[in-house]
Amino acid sequence: MQVIDASAGEPALSAYGDLWYVVATRPSRASKVKFERPFTDLSHNVWYIQTEDPEKVVDAIKEVHFEHVVAEGGSRLCDPRFSRDLVTAKILVVESLRGHYMRPVSADVVLDRLLHFTWNVRWRNALGITRMSYINAALFDQHCELIENEGVQGLVPIADRISRMEAEVRQGTAAWPTYRIHQKTFLDMTAVADELGMPVAMLRRTRPRSLLMAAISRTSAQSPPIAGDNDDGGGNEPGELSAEKLTYTSALRRLHVWKALYELSTFGLLHHDPLGFDPFAEVDMSARARQIGTTDEARTDNIEPEQWLALMDGAARWVLDYGEPLLKIIEESKELNTSILGGTSKGRSRSRVVEFKGRVQHVIDKYWRSSKSTLPPLAPVWRRSNTWMEEDERIPLDLALTLLVTACFILIGGLSARRKSEMRSLQVDCTWQDAFGNWWLSCYILKTLRDIDKIPVPASVAAAVRLMETISAPTRRETGKRWIFKVSRPAKLPGSVNRTNLELDFSESINVFARIIGVPSLPNGTTFHFAIHQLRRAFGIYYYHGNRFGNLDALSRFLRHFDPEMTRKYITGVMQGAFLSMAEAIKARLKSRANALNKAKLPDHATTEKQIDKALRELSQRAQAFEEVRQDAYVTRTLDVFDGAESPIGLGAARLYDDLERMATHARTRITIGGRSNAPPDEVRASLAADLKRVARTRHREPVPGGHAHCAFEPGNSEHIADARCLREKCARLGSISDDSPDYAFATVDNCTTCVHGILFSENQRVLNERTARLAVVAATGSSQEVSRAADLKFKSIKAGVAAARLAVSGKGRLDG
Repeated sequence: MQVIDASAGEPALSAYGDLWYVVATRPSRASKVKFERPFTDLSHNVWYIQTEDPEKVVDAIKEVHFEHVVAEGGSRLCDPRFSRDLVTAKILVVESLRGHYMRPVSADVVLDRLLHFTWNVRWRNALGITRMSYINAALFDQHCELIENEGVQGLVPIADRISRMEAEVRQGTAAWPTYRIHQKTFLDMTAVADELGMPVAMLRRTRPRSLLMAAISRTSAQSPPIAGDNDDGGGNEPGELSAEKLTYTSALRRLHVWKALYELSTFGLLHHDPLGFDPFAEVDMSARARQIGTTDEARTDNIEPEQWLALMDGAARWVLDYGEPLLKIIEESKELNTSILGGTSKGRSRSRVVEFKGRVQHVIDKYWRSSKSTLPPLAPVWRRSNTWMEEDERIPLDLALTLLVTACFILIGGLSARRKSEMRSLQVDCTWQDAFGNWWLSCYILKTLRDIDKIPVPASVAAAVRLMETISAPTRRETGKRWIFKVSRPAKLPGSVNRTNLELDFSESINVFARIIGVPSLPNGTTFHFAIHQLRRAFGIYYYHGNRFGNLDALSRFLRHFDPEMTRKYITGVMQGAFLSMAEAIKARLKSRANALNKAKLPDHATTEKQIDKALRELSQRAQAFEEVRQDAYVTRTLDVFDGAESPIGLGAARLYDDLERMATHARTRITIGGRSNAPPDEVRASLAADLKRVARTRHREPVPGGHAHCAFEPGNSEHIADARCLREKCARLGSISDDSPDYAFATVDNCTTCVHGILFSENQRVLNERTARLAVVAATGSSQEVSRAADLKFKSIKAGVAAARLAVSGKGRLDG
């Protein structure tokens, strides 16, 4: 293996030759000339890299550029004064991709590493240090301390730089950069960020933005607004780092760059500017990441089932009730756009625009108001203009379509436990029905591999997929691609190349959607912020909390006839040792694929081992998301009992009260040790909650299909197996059995209300009350004497079971005394 001599600087990059993962290059971002393989040139400052198969993964080709602003005055990484850093950045990208000196990573990770490296350069430059080789261990410690205390934004003196810029404006040697749109002046945030030597995305963060706006207000009689407050004319860095305190995982990713720089220096690849010390000689990388980053769990502990279920119910309403009329409005408005406005932005008279709006309003009135009274008001325009009145709550058509796509995204992703990247890569025909009538959802890989990553879903999810197939059809016809979440703007002009697609930033649109549908606030009155990575938890939230909250009519209709047990068993099967068989099946298929690629002399985009590892890791993460919700449900429902907010009944509830009494007593004792005469209730509850989180890992409380009970059976527990009424009945009917978990096919109301594992929470009691009310009506008005008698017997049986369940908890109640 040839070792690249980087001491010669940029020319040394040519020694890498033709790299298959660099598929094209451009001399600069301003250049429109693209050089594709085999004519790529690593001296260019824009590369297009690819590590995933573009037939499987949407947007597999990523643009990576080396023109990041790294110093005040708009100095960029590609400027001559940073020539050593430019070479280092390019070698870091190449070696991260090819994996000869370090573990190869995906294109997304490469982009992330480059962003972290540019922040290293900004930090070093702010200190007046010109080379990485001048950095020592003491300076690295200071670097880590800054991130620990202030996040990435602490690496540059933002406040000092804004103050200097303000002083220059006061002295008349500079002015706040602006630009004009339709005779209105806006602050040019990109130009300001360039002058300050940072990405514009960082300048938009709360603290830097507030410092900037305060400085402008002190120097200008009227501060220029920021266009759209989210669009300043371009320049945002996709995937720019958060200014907030890092999580452990993001801190680890940041430290990986330092590790890579040291390893590349050790191998002799960075002769021009080597890192001369081992950053992790004293404190290893994991320990350092724990030091400077918060735990990832701190950001994801709050499940908030009421808010998530309200979001899913709203999404179901949009898909079921709003989808069809909205698509009719969009289609007819597109035709009017062409016939009245001529399909071009040139020569549009005011009268034609007024006519267009009037005709579109007529279309809206025809389809929208005649449907549901709860429909949100639509505006007869495609997008909000710069003169849009803030008090106008009507939804422009582009935004309405974005909300509909977001609703599909929520339901498909939430009910299949898919992650964001998997969802964005869904293709046409990603759902299919097996011979038994069950529906499945899969990432479309290859037809021979589609069963590697599939999951059972309700038929309604297949309907949501079909809706997305309809929405994306024009885009797919135009591009020849199969992605269902790639959607063109409906008013896109013929031949247009700018802003042609809907702005589908689901991390943002999911919260816009939540606001528009009126997701309830948290108990403390604040608005819950939905994180897109938590969407994988939505199925678990529905499974454990779906019957707790009322007013979920749309979600109930959407999931009519859906038995969540099949999906639950598929997901949790990963936790119960199904990896081995899955791994063997995956391995066989991937080896077959690798052999086929070798015969065809085509490059394999990833090793078999990597694909196996990735597939199993994703299955495990999906199961873990469900497990987090399961444990949280166990803790929160038990604390509800402790607080007196929940009063379950049943033999299992009696055990719950006894266990809770023992745990609460233990918590009080622990607190009063040391001479304290009493235990404050808040401290007892906090101590109890910590204990419950520990035991929740091994204890279960599963909802029984039908909604009439919860089951506290612990799988594999021999005593629980012997006591389970459902298994006793199964054994009586079928003979000997070998079950190690309950069989809900035999979990009748009679069995659950008289079983030591049966717990009836408030929602279970409500289900039985509604059932007995219906039976009472049938018993009194049955179509025949036999029907009335059968209903009366069932009515009396349920009433007796509920009475026995109430008797089991007689004398038990609130426990926090």
